Amino acid sequence: MFEDNNLETQPIKEMNIFNNWNSVVEAWYCVGEESALKNNILSTQVGKQKLVIFKTETGKVHCLDAFCSHMGLNLSLGKVVKEEIRCHFHHWSFKGDGTCSKQKDLNSYPVEVRYGLIWIWAGKEAKYPLPLHQDLLENYTYKRGPVYTRPSHPHISLLNALDIQHVNTVHALDLNVSAKHYEAPDQSYIHYDFEGKFLTKEKIFLTGGGYKFSVRYAGATVGFLKALEGIKIFGKIPFPTIYATFGYRQINQNQTVIQPIFLTPKRTGVLGWIKSQLHLFVTEMIYNRLKGEDGEIYENIRFTPNFTPDDSNIVSFIAHVNRLPKSKF
Repeated sequence: MFEDNNLETQPIKEMNIFNNWNSVVEAWYCVGEESALKNNILSTQVGKQKLVIFKTETGKVHCLDAFCSHMGLNLSLGKVVKEEIRCHFHHWSFKGDGTCSKQKDLNSYPVEVRYGLIWIWAGKEAKYPLPLHQDLLENYTYKRGPVYTRPSHPHISLLNALDIQHVNTVHALDLNVSAKHYEAPDQSYIHYDFEGKFLTKEKIFLTGGGYKFSVRYAGATVGFLKALEGIKIFGKIPFPTIYATFGYRQINQNQTVIQPIFLTPKRTGVLGWIKSQLHLFVTEMIYNRLKGEDGEIYENIRFTPNFTPDDSNIVSFIAHVNRLPKSKF
């Protein structure tokens, strides 16, 4: 947001990928709700790459480069005819794999639909399937939170859960936090486990002493959170662990789109359904409170990497991101 300010007195060194608006990682991106496919077509964007999503007559969802290979009209103005999208200008038609019977084909990109959302891979072939929350691989229910935007780069928002110091300074939680992390052998994700011990007698009494939480980032575009594990109200009553998944996408300069999805284990029966809905409500309420406290930070930051030993989680994450493969987007 402020990358062009104070460059003479406070210079910034641009990184290869991290916090670089001109770089897009080859990974999964949430690009919109399936219900937003007006007339079975959706215009969307990842970085500077314009894309068109379309759903065929048989219900298959596809993603192509947005501009017709004939004279370049945006295909989002076109029409879905059976299993193809037809350009409004000269009626060139393209199949889901981008092939065109007229002449020149278009690039196509892998698509998955999950949580009622459309996810696309920023490359020709997905290197791994769209990941699920590692603690809720099946038998879960979910609620989508409202999508929102921030002016800071997605990578800066991702640092939020890794910044141990701000837990005490911004959120005033009075925690002593320890952390450890590991990367997948194929670098498809980086995972952090945290354990926090409350420092004040009041909070120890109210919560039972501390809690655990974990964060996993896949491709620096999909985030998975497990939080409040181990909290016991008044040291006796277990507080439900909360789970969430997030999709991050950069569009243009200084605009990040964030899609939260709140999850909970699926429960049976009417009482189970009520418990699940209450759990999702509490998860969203806690998230909204933390999001509000963090919002002022991430809307007014010009990120500067002057680190201390307390920033080791951030340093390891930045190194991970800068090793990820670049997309042609």
